[in-house]
Amino acid sequence: CHEEALAIHREVGYHPGVAAALGNVGNIYSTKGELDKALTYLEKALAMEREIGYRPGVANQLGNIGNIYSTRGELDKALEYYEEALTIDREVGYQPGVAKHIGNIGLIYSLKGEPERAVMYCMEALATYREIGYQPGVASTLGNIGNAYVWIMKIAVQPEAARNREVAGLAQKAIEYLVPALGMLLQMGIADGPKQCLWGLGECCEVLGRVRFVTLCVKAGMSEEKAKELAEARPGATEYS
Repeated sequence: CHEEALAIHREVGYHPGVAAALGNVGNIYSTKGELDKALTYLEKALAMEREIGYRPGVANQLGNIGNIYSTRGELDKALEYYEEALTIDREVGYQPGVAKHIGNIGLIYSLKGEPERAVMYCMEALATYREIGYQPGVASTLGNIGNAYVWIMKIAVQPEAARNREVAGLAQKAIEYLVPALGMLLQMGIADGPKQCLWGLGECCEVLGRVRFVTLCVKAGMSEEKAKELAEARPGATEYS
């Protein structure tokens, strides 16, 4: 369908439609896992957006290309595209794009093993999503923040770290974000988010033990029945003293 749309836009010479259709085809190839094909189409879309001077479109395609590089593990390259996209959307005042790019930058820092920086960026993205009222973005970003705290917690779990109180505190912080994120994502039917939140909650249970984990999950808004069910799924969970 997108290829047919692309052909028609080319025939009538409607360049904004050509750019959008190229980007849509690229995103389909990205979803199919054909990243080289995706990149070819997205780069053509970016060139067309630059040619017609539509800056929000330029930012959008920069972000899409950043996603490709992120998936390929070329994190510095992805960061370069996300940062350029963020600059443009800030200049044109497109807040949904600003929130998306800031959140993506946060995810890159998490993948680079810098979860503290990830939290900083994701907090800014969360504030922007809340400001514009985009609930799927709020939910996903809450989960990303929670999992960033989980990674900080896992880094802290080293023999040389004075760990008990610090790690338990980080687990509690993660739960405060992961529980509401999980509830929102399940309610909205967003596919991958719940799995990621459940991973983070499982790691927290491993650290805190069942009793404290259940208590904290209930405090964060989860039903006691669901919290106990999650805790029972982590048979290795033991209490920290």
